[in-house]
Formats: sequence, structure tokens, C-alpha cells
Amino acid sequence: MSEVSRYWQRPVGRRALLRSAAVGSAGLAGAALIGCGGGNTAAPTATSAAPAKSVATASGEQPQISESFVLVQTRDAVSLEPLDSNVYTVPQRIGLVYPRLLYSQLENLNDPASVKWVPSYAVQSFENADGGKTMTFKLKPGVKYQNIAPLSGREFTSADVKFSVERYMNHARSSFKNRFDDISTIETPDKNTVVFKLKQPSRYLVSSLGAESALITPPELESDYKTKAIGPGPYIHEQYLQGEGSTYKKNPDYIDAKNIWFNRYLIKVITDAATRNAALKTNQIDYVESATLTPADVKSLEGPTIKTFENISASSVNITWNTKNPKWADYRLRLAMSKAFDRQAYIDQTQQGAGKWSGIVPVDFGKMAYSEDEVKAMNVFKYDPAEAKKLFEAAGGKAGMPVEYYYSSNGTTDGVQLQFITKQWEQNLGIKTTLKTEDYSIGLPKMYLGLAGPGGGYADMCTTGYTIPNWHEHLFAPYLKGGNRNGSNFEDAEFTKMATDLKGTLDDKEAFEKSRKMQAYLWEKQLPMASRPNARQFN
Repeated sequence: MSEVSRYWQRPVGRRALLRSAAVGSAGLAGAALIGCGGGNTAAPTATSAAPAKSVATASGEQPQISESFVLVQTRDAVSLEPLDSNVYTVPQRIGLVYPRLLYSQLENLNDPASVKWVPSYAVQSFENADGGKTMTFKLKPGVKYQNIAPLSGREFTSADVKFSVERYMNHARSSFKNRFDDISTIETPDKNTVVFKLKQPSRYLVSSLGAESALITPPELESDYKTKAIGPGPYIHEQYLQGEGSTYKKNPDYIDAKNIWFNRYLIKVITDAATRNAALKTNQIDYVESATLTPADVKSLEGPTIKTFENISASSVNITWNTKNPKWADYRLRLAMSKAFDRQAYIDQTQQGAGKWSGIVPVDFGKMAYSEDEVKAMNVFKYDPAEAKKLFEAAGGKAGMPVEYYYSSNGTTDGVQLQFITKQWEQNLGIKTTLKTEDYSIGLPKMYLGLAGPGGGYADMCTTGYTIPNWHEHLFAPYLKGGNRNGSNFEDAEFTKMATDLKGTLDDKEAFEKSRKMQAYLWEKQLPMASRPNARQFN
């Protein structure tokens, strides 16, 4: 396996504990709990699914079947509709019911970079041919939908795969279209075979087929996707309650049912941090997702029944300008605001000293990213109030300039952190910022999709934060036209040309060098978003 393939998958280990604890070998289904996919360059020439095995615990003991597992989401799912998977809590829920074609697997639990692509529970094997321009998937015989009308236990087929991927490609509501741009046709020569014919070899497509935008769903249920989920997965979805959560029970007809270790799976929504921590301490819940614990939380939760661990971060949190607003047309204005923001003081004062400088590709991607020291040395991130003021005034900025800045408050400390940033903007540049917030389920589509989102996104500025467990998607999703994280409405012909070239570059070393040039170009010439430090993440 190539270095780049491993590093693309590093963050998969963030939820390995949840996966192994909750659903055993059905943890392959649990890969959907990540809410984002991984990446790879070219798939192996041929990869087959190994026979299912009972999975032992770290001590070598076989796990015992337990009655229930309770997962807490810090934010609500807006629906069960696969097209709403920009809201990560959606694929977390429906990923227990629907499969993808590919999942990621750690070869060494102590090495988060040791990841390989494996067929999902619905796939027997997959292979690449024709120099990477043909991908063929053989579906696993005997995989059936849950015995619930209107599916009533029918067989899972290639027609389901074709329908689902083409829906992501073509549906008017889909924000995932550009992930599948390299597909020319999808062929289904028989009920167990799917053939993707590509316009060109694509390092992007494998990760897209393993991402949140690739859950395979039955066409019979399309009109009810928002509230119902019926699939071949390890759990049967029983109830969806807006603002409260979802309930599941074990699917007795799942193809590897012997390795489902919990009879029931419960997802609860708790947005308040103190309430979540209290529930952990009193054993009312089993796991809190989304890396929401602070260092102080970790210390306060120490005890014999609670295990905490630090995550590898695939997250980016950005100051985002609406580049279609003439107010922000001058690069110097955006650069001034980035340089008027002291990132080290931000880490010390708002992140309990537990933060990481980050570039466009988060630093935890190792060789695939700029290091913290390299990021600190970049002009765009250097705190220099005097230089910032010169740039601001040269771009026509005036003291008292009003700025409207939106953020989501649900389950986050963004409001506190933005108070710090906007105070510095006022002190150093005279900018008067009005902070506004909307519920996560309303604000996130605007922040992610910009003009393509509800109401055309935000007119001025917003926070755009996301977790994407493959390095190249941090370049494609936020900066390509139609990208499903392009809340800045950024569109640039030169960058698009570079990104198209990167998609077709299968050599890892060459691709990485190209990606570094793309990041430098964005920082030195464009800057539609400015990275904020990432907090160290704990679960």
C-alpha cells in the first residue's frame, strides 16, 4: 500500500473503539458512523472480501452480546435523506442500515496510517482495469434487504447501486455531483456486477465510493427517504424523532448477524456539554461522538468506567468570506484580516492551550500536509497588526467597517472563539463585527453550499467547519465550483485546472507535490477562507 493511501485513511481510527465495541464485524457498516469517507489512489488490481470472523476484544476474549448501546450525537440529524448527508449526523444514522461499496480497515490498531480498502458487507470483490479507467464490483450473493415492506426481504442488486450513484450524480438537490464527474457510464451486466467506466483514471472516485455520498439505497423507498430507512445492514431503524434521536434493533437477517454484539442501538441528541458529561459519569450513555471533549473534560471524567482518547484530526475550521460579494473582492482585505488574528493567543486563551496550527489539509495527515512549523511560517498566518493595517487601508478598508458574521452554536464553543477573533479585528483594523447564529440544521447547508444553499448562503462572512478523512477532498470540496463545502462561492479557472490535473494524477509523490502548489496558490493569490487552529480532539 502506498504512503498516500495510508495517510488518506488516518482519521478512520478516531472511531475504531465505537465500531469494534458496537457492531463487531458489522463495524464495516459502522464505518458509516464516521460520516465521511476515506481516500485511495488506485484500488488494488483485485480485492476480495475475506470470510466473516468473530472478532475478539483487545484482551483476546470473545465479546458478550449486550442488550443496548447508546451513542450521543451533539447535533441533530435534519432527516434520513441520503442527499442531506452534508449534515454528518445523517450518514451516522443511516449508515447502520445502508451499505457503501467500500469501507476502510486498520491493519494495525496502533498505527492510524495503516489503512487498506476492503469491500463492504455487500461486496464480494472489486478490481481496476484498463489503466484505472474501469472499476468492477462483484456483489456478495445472499445479501437481502430487511424483511419490511415495501422491500420485504428482496435481494440487494446491481440495479440498487446504479440507481443510488446516479441519484447522487444527477438529482437536482444533490451537492455531491462533482465527486462523480469522472464517471462516464455505469453498467450492470448482471444482478451481481457493477462496472464503472471512467473518463480518465481518477484518484477521486475510490474515496467518493467510500464516502458519505455513496450509501446504497433502494429506489422503492425514495419518496420516504426523509423519515424511513430500510436496507440490508446490521440494524433495523425503528423510529426517527426530530431533535431527539433514532432507535434501532438488531437485524436477524443481516448477512453476518452473529457478529452484531448489541441487540439494540440508540442514538440520542444532547447538545449541552455538561449534560453529556454527566450522562457519561452516571453510565446513562456509552459513547459521545464528534470529538467534543476538552482537556478539562477529559480530566474530570477520569474513572474506572470511562475511557478517553485523543483523536487524529481530519477537521478544518475556517473564517469564510463570500467571494461573490464585491465588498470582499480585494485579496488584500482578506489577507489583512487573517494577519490581524493572533492564532497562538487564540490557542492559549480559547482552546486551553490544546490547539494545533492547521493549513488547508489538516496537519494530522502527516506527509500529506504542511507541518505546523511550515504553516506558522506562511505569511498569510503571521500575526502582524501593523502590516495588516497597511493592507487593510490600501484595499480601501475604513475604521468602523461593518461585518455580519454567522456561525452555528449547537454543541460548539464557536461563539467564545469568535468573540476573541472579532475583538482583535476591532482593535487592529477598526472592523465592527455583528455575530449572528442559526441552528446547525439551518445554518450548515448555507455555510457549506453558499449560493447553492438555502437563501443563497450568507451575504458577508461565516464559519465553515468540516471533517473530511481524505487529504485531497480538503482541496476539492471547499474550492471547486459546486463543491459540497464551498460556502465561500469560490470559483477560479487556474485552480480548477490544477484540481482537474490532481484528480488524474495517480502517482502519490507527484500528487502530493501538486497539492502543495495548490495550497500555496490559494494562500498567496486567493484566500477565500483562512484556517483557524484546530483544537486537540478527544472522545
